[in-house]
Amino acid sequence: MKNNSLFTPLLLATLGLFLQACGGAADSDSSGQASGAIGPHTIVLSYPISDSIENLGGGFYRRVGKVTVTDSEGNGIAGVTVNLKLIDSVIAQGTILTADTDFISGGVLHDTGPLDGGGNPTAFNTATVSRNATIRKIEFGDHLLLFNAEDGDKRRYINELTPLANDLYVSTAYLNVYPNTIYDSSTPEKTTQYVVGASLLGGSISGSSGTTDSTTTDSNGIATFYVTYPNSISYINTGCGISGMDARHLPMGSSQVYVIAWVNDQVAAISTDFCFSPIAEGSISPDGLTVSAGSTGTYTVRDGGDSVRIPYTAVYVNGAFAGFTDIVGNIDITVGGTGTYVITANGGATATTTVP
Repeated sequence: MKNNSLFTPLLLATLGLFLQACGGAADSDSSGQASGAIGPHTIVLSYPISDSIENLGGGFYRRVGKVTVTDSEGNGIAGVTVNLKLIDSVIAQGTILTADTDFISGGVLHDTGPLDGGGNPTAFNTATVSRNATIRKIEFGDHLLLFNAEDGDKRRYINELTPLANDLYVSTAYLNVYPNTIYDSSTPEKTTQYVVGASLLGGSISGSSGTTDSTTTDSNGIATFYVTYPNSISYINTGCGISGMDARHLPMGSSQVYVIAWVNDQVAAISTDFCFSPIAEGSISPDGLTVSAGSTGTYTVRDGGDSVRIPYTAVYVNGAFAGFTDIVGNIDITVGGTGTYVITANGGATATTTVP
């Protein structure tokens, strides 16, 4: 079916009607020849860098994102319902390696050496995260995501109340076996990895019209969605590339944020680019200090929304990296000889300290 010249005009016309009924496209181009585009074919998640976060008040921020759905020729498809899910806590993770006799087949993922969300050796029936002063194990209905796998296998739900030590059972059988001739673990991009997780930190995802866990594409094949999350010091900056040092959510490394979008069993996307971002700029205090050379001061970084203290955010002194704030948004900085020291963080928060 890749060579349309093999088909009669009558068969092409019939095929075109069939594709349109299936959500694809077989419209004629300017030459009058059927395009043969089929869709939905590709789904992509993205989000703006500037003006992307809204302060909802009451201790919550909302971050906007976009998703586009296109056919096989890159045309946006209107009126497509896109399903959405959010993960902010990884309970278990791992890599499927041939040398370790790991495999994914049918409704089972078997891993001889699973890790917890912090990268520590564990078993599926003992892996835990600590959330809201509660120990949470893998549960029925949690998400199992695959990376470096076919689209139709990227997302499944856990389908057992108590997992075995090395086996996870899922709700729908996988379409492929891993490792296989393509994903044979010979190189990083051919090595299948997985995470098991859930939304446990108060985040939620919704469409532009307020629909829960779904959104619908416009005439250009683009849809808007929102990730809403608590902005208190316990949650702000979660998953923003600092999971490995985040002692608020144990084990360290487990507070990772994923957005999952899919149209059907064959078209899915997973984004790791979303996080519980602070609003840019804000303030650094104290500001305008005059101190002696060699003095050490403690500085607090707050965001540009509710002036929330920002844990684990990068701080710079005169443009050079000085370190990260601690769990309460503070950092100790030692100044040198005579001059003005400009301290910056969070995309525009600034303070100065002078040594006369």
